[in-house]
Amino acid sequence: LNRAYLIADMPFGSYLTISDAIKNAARLIGEGGASCVKLEGFMPDAIKEISKFIPVCAHLGLLPQTHDCFGTRGRTYKDIKELAR
Repeated sequence: LNRAYLIADMPFGSYLTISDAIKNAARLIGEGGASCVKLEGFMPDAIKEISKFIPVCAHLGLLPQTHDCFGTRGRTYKDIKELAR
């Protein structure tokens, strides 16, 4: 890739420990050529540690991979405050 910004999605289970999270994120950057990583699920401790070394991105509001429904969050002020914390 010459100019693309490649986001690598870390599947659930690839960051069960902080050590695994850093190791697997580093592989996606180093071997996979990713520009940054995105974790599935809310894992603030893993995100904090990975982002010390590797760019991490996220998305807010859309829940496309929920097993029982396709939905959104953040439509109400209460939801927005919850997402932002």
